[in-house]
Amino acid sequence: PSGVFGFIPGLENWGEKEFYLRTDTKAEKYFTLFTIPFSESYSLKSVLMLYTGLSFQFPIPNTTIKQSNQLYIDGMFYGRGWTIYNTAAGRGKMLLNNTAELRFPVVPNILSLDFFFDASLIKDEPSELFTSAFATTDDWYFSYGPSLRIVLQQFPLRFLFVSNFKLDENGTYTFRDAYGNQLDNWLSTWHFVLSFNLTNR
Repeated sequence: PSGVFGFIPGLENWGEKEFYLRTDTKAEKYFTLFTIPFSESYSLKSVLMLYTGLSFQFPIPNTTIKQSNQLYIDGMFYGRGWTIYNTAAGRGKMLLNNTAELRFPVVPNILSLDFFFDASLIKDEPSELFTSAFATTDDWYFSYGPSLRIVLQQFPLRFLFVSNFKLDENGTYTFRDAYGNQLDNWLSTWHFVLSFNLTNR
């Protein structure tokens, strides 16, 4: 989907200051890895979920998008576990979010135990996806861990236990806290995050 934000350029005196096009492209796929029946009513199964979302913001020429309206890593759905949405590092006009989840329904249609891995990329400009997305690792944010997901539509909560990391210029794994500060101890990276079980994020 895509949308245009702002009214007609040239009417800035009416209070409108920003004019831009936003596009969102999403792909999601599920694979059943195995199903082991234990009884007529219950089977142990595992499902692999893969998700990729790519968003762009294109400002109309001679206009800008203020930082508070730019795309961002929110830490709940995108780049889970990172608390950087209120910083310049966590905002930009291009956002790529990749997720892999290994799901084990504990109580079918009620409760699931999942293991997730997120890799999110944020860039200042859309063109940087093609020029510097893989040339530098500084704009990539990684997180992983287990989560307990309530599948009920009336109570769609997800409780995550998250560890964050980044890769330096040499590709070395570095421990990080939720704010991006480097840590020496892997155990100190783990923290709880409350999220929601929403589809088509």
